[in-house]
Amino acid sequence: MDNKLPKVFANRVNNVSNNKKFFYSELERKNVNVTSKKDPNQNTKEEIIKKYNLSNTVKQSDIRNKIVDLFKSPNNVYKVNVKIKIGGKTITKSLIGRTNSSLITLDDELININEIDDIEAV
Repeated sequence: MDNKLPKVFANRVNNVSNNKKFFYSELERKNVNVTSKKDPNQNTKEEIIKKYNLSNTVKQSDIRNKIVDLFKSPNNVYKVNVKIKIGGKTITKSLIGRTNSSLITLDDELININEIDDIEAV
């Protein structure tokens, strides 16, 4: 009983391209050689932030990173005691969770992340 199975159709592979392309943000560009003449097309991070008015975006990104670090802390079991600066006032709260746009306190309050100026653990 020599039953031969049908051959599986497969295209030949001649040129393997791994599709390795890297994309870098203009904000992450670093100057490699500081002593060389500055290329007029190459902007520093500070110039780009000023040009496109990204200071608020960068600040919000820093605050979001701080919040993530607070909740990833090994000291965090259920709640995180923090000092939050909002509009010049400093308040102390116990955070128990977060959503994409707000923080949830132990008192069932929602604090909008976009309104936070600074946050730190107590």
